[in-house]
Amino acid sequence: MQYNMCQKEPDAVLIREEERHYAEELLKEAFAQNRLDLDEYEKRTDLLVNARTRAELELIINDIAKSGSYSESRYPKHENLRQGNLNFPHITVMGERTSSLELSSGQHVFTTVMGSNKVHIKASPLCYDVLKIFNTTIMGELVIYVPAGVPVQVNVVPIMAEVSIDPRISQNIPGANPEVIISGTVIMGEIRIVQY
Repeated sequence: MQYNMCQKEPDAVLIREEERHYAEELLKEAFAQNRLDLDEYEKRTDLLVNARTRAELELIINDIAKSGSYSESRYPKHENLRQGNLNFPHITVMGERTSSLELSSGQHVFTTVMGSNKVHIKASPLCYDVLKIFNTTIMGELVIYVPAGVPVQVNVVPIMAEVSIDPRISQNIPGANPEVIISGTVIMGEIRIVQY
């Protein structure tokens, strides 16, 4: 019997980085929602770091993922990541994260709890879309780096918190179409919007 390397069992398929990232986000969300205690979260995170196949990944997240068994559609595809059609929020709990977004990449949700999120927005040539960032920051920091000349609309509600915007950034100009809209809430934390 000859073995064809192209015909792998679904459970033996190696996971992509996007799938690992998706699973990591599910674990963080479950921990933030008290569906996992700290010991279980750490145990599953360690298993995730060493997971190589979809079967291993499925065992780690099966009970906290959406109902149903493994399906390709549950995991973000590479094309969707490029276009910004994400199936999961950007969640940082007691950690640090850096993300890079295209200006034309749609809508993103950032949740930061006692951590730091840094978002670098990359300008896209001939871009006419609006990038929308919805955020909830609790006792943490969200820093958004915006390219020079990109108009920004900021609709953030600070509660015992600080929202600082680089004075070089054009913002909330009547009649102008913003290319980046940032909205949400910051509680006992900080949001900084910086031009580069």
